[in-house]
This record gives sequence, C-alpha cells and structure tokens, in this order.
Amino acid sequence: MHTKQGETITTPDGQQYFHIGNTRIKITEHFASNGKQVDAILEELILSKSKDFISKNA
Repeated sequence: MHTKQGETITTPDGQQYFHIGNTRIKITEHFASNGKQVDAILEELILSKSKDFISKNA
C-alpha cells in the first residue's frame, strides 16, 4: 500500500502551506492574544496525561 506524503512549503513572504497532491492548505495559528502560550499548553497536557497514566498503572 502506498501512502501519499505531504510537504510543508514556505513562501518568500514567510507564509507556510501544507501541500499534498492537488491540495494546498494555509497554515495558521489562532490563539487569543491574552491566552496561554503554546509551551504552557503543551506542558499542562503532558503533566495531565502523565498523571492519568500513573493513576491507571498504579
């Protein structure tokens, strides 16, 4: 079975697109200006999942 591999393309103006076959998707991030930073969100997610894993395997 052959699976298509996409690629990320950055245009000269810095905009990024995901390109696969005849499809091109503009990559954007939407975060509230007063919201948490991505690293803080990821840290909370990792800690939460770690606690879930520990409690299931204790």
